[in-house]
Amino acid sequence: AQVASLTPGGSPNRLRFTCTGADAAVAATDYVMLGHYIEGIRAVDLKLGTAAAKTITIAFGCKGPAGTYCISLENSAFNRAYIAEYTITAGEANTDVRKSVTIALDTTGTWLTDTGIGLRIWFALMMGSSYQTAAGAWAAGHYLASSNQFNFSGTNGNVFELFDVALYISSTM
Repeated sequence: AQVASLTPGGSPNRLRFTCTGADAAVAATDYVMLGHYIEGIRAVDLKLGTAAAKTITIAFGCKGPAGTYCISLENSAFNRAYIAEYTITAGEANTDVRKSVTIALDTTGTWLTDTGIGLRIWFALMMGSSYQTAAGAWAAGHYLASSNQFNFSGTNGNVFELFDVALYISSTM
C-alpha cells in the first residue's frame, strides 16, 4: 500500500508491505518482491552489455524486521542477473534506515536500448530456491535473491516499508 508518512528525505509517502498470512515453508517457486522497470531509452547511458558499462549505486530508505535482504538487477530476457545484499541489523529493526548497494554493471548479455524494458530492479522480501544464486556477481539466468534472503512472510504482522529510492551513475552518492 502507499501510505502517507513523511520520509527522512522529505517525501510525503512510502510503500508498505504487511504480511497478513504467514508462510514459514517457502516453496521453490514462491516469492514476494517489488519490481521497477526502466525503459531501454532511459537506461542507454548505463552502457549495459558493453565493455564501457557503468557502475551504479542504488540508495534507498527502508524500515523492516532484522535480516538480510536482496536487490537484483535483470535484463528484459530474464537471462542476466545480479544479486546485491543489504542487512537490517537488530539495532535498526523497524526503524527508518538508509541503505545503498553499488554494482558494476554487466559487460555482456543483451540489454534493450529502445522502448522495451532496459533494466529490471527487484527488491526481494521472500524468495524460493528456484530464483536464488550467489550474491556479488553477474549470472546467466533468472535470479532474484541469494540463499541469505530473509523470509519476510515467515511471521504474520511483519511490516516492510520502502522510500526515497534513487539510482546514481557512480560508485559514490
